[in-house]
Parts: sequence; C-alpha cells; structure tokens
Amino acid sequence: MLTARDGDALEEVRRGIAGRGGKASWFAADLAQEKEVDALFARVEAEQGRLDVLVNNAGLGLFGPLADFATGDFDRLIAVNLKAVFLCCRQAMRLMAPRRQGYIINISSVVGFKGYPNQAAYTATKHGVLGITKSLAVEAQPHGIRVSAVLRGRGYVAGRGGPA
Repeated sequence: MLTARDGDALEEVRRGIAGRGGKASWFAADLAQEKEVDALFARVEAEQGRLDVLVNNAGLGLFGPLADFATGDFDRLIAVNLKAVFLCCRQAMRLMAPRRQGYIINISSVVGFKGYPNQAAYTATKHGVLGITKSLAVEAQPHGIRVSAVLRGRGYVAGRGGPA
C-alpha cells in the first residue's frame, strides 16, 4: 500500500510497479491527520487482511536560524515528522500485535545524533523519531514486532545495534 498526499504521483508509482510485474495499491492521505491515518490503516486491513511491514518515510525539511524560525513552520515539522510517525506506529501496533509479528521501520536522520546550524527545529523532530523508535522497540518486542530507525546520511540503523 503506497501512501502520500498526491494521488496522481501515487498512481504513477503504482503503474511503474505494475509495469515491472509487481502489484500495489495506494491511498492518498495527510499522515499528520489522525482521521486520515485511521482510514488508511482500515483500508490496509480491509484489502490485505494484515500488515507485515510499516515504513514511516513521510518527512518535511524546513530550516533556518532558531531566532527567526516561525512557530507555524515548527508546528508543521512536528506534525509531519513526529506526529505522523506516532499515529502510524500506533495503528501498526494495533494490526501487528494480534498476529505477534511485524516490522516497523522509521526513517530518521543523522541529525538525531548530531546538530547542525540552522536545523534546531528539524533536529528536534528527528530526535523525537529516535525516542519513539527506542521506546517502541522495547514495548513491541514481547509482541514479536521489531522496530528500527534508519538514519539517513550515514547508513546507520538504530535499534539493531550498528551499521546497516
């Protein structure tokens, strides 16, 4: 199941997958909106009957000096980069836990470990993704669910003990 806000782009990707012999469906959604995430996962359950893997890859990059950074831009970063991960992980756990299997992969960034100038707001969201990932990895383990974060920029996978 492919998900993004742009249905036309999703259809293009679906056609590309089909052209290579694969099969995919799509659902346009704003993952920062709880009702849209709920509808997405209801559709996954209805169409697929289960969820094996979730890749949380939605993200927004807004940068600038903290002293001049607009509160509205910070709110958008939190909504897309952090709240969407929380909402999707929560729904994934609800589908995966009864089957006692699954894999959640959260896409983060090396800025989750190292700060850079003009990226304080963005970095805060990526630290948050790592926090969710670390805690959820422990919480999900008894349910047979693995949780990791891929830190873009260095090929490092958090939660799995080292380099990818």
